[in-house]
Amino acid sequence: DTDIVKTAITNFADVYNEFRVFVAQQSELGDDGLAKETAVLNNNNTLRNLAASVAAEMTAVVAGITGGNPSRFA
Repeated sequence: DTDIVKTAITNFADVYNEFRVFVAQQSELGDDGLAKETAVLNNNNTLRNLAASVAAEMTAVVAGITGGNPSRFA
């Protein structure tokens, strides 16, 4: 059913967007140029690596999808 797929994609996108907002909040700077008090994970290597890994997966080419028609699998 297409409604189930649409709901799953929308839910995934919502969670991904929440994650991106969280990561952005963790690197927010105040007017003084220093990390805001709420940015407790500012300069945290684990968070940066996790965000980079998630971004790489989100932009990776999916194996088995042909270049000419992404709705068809090889």
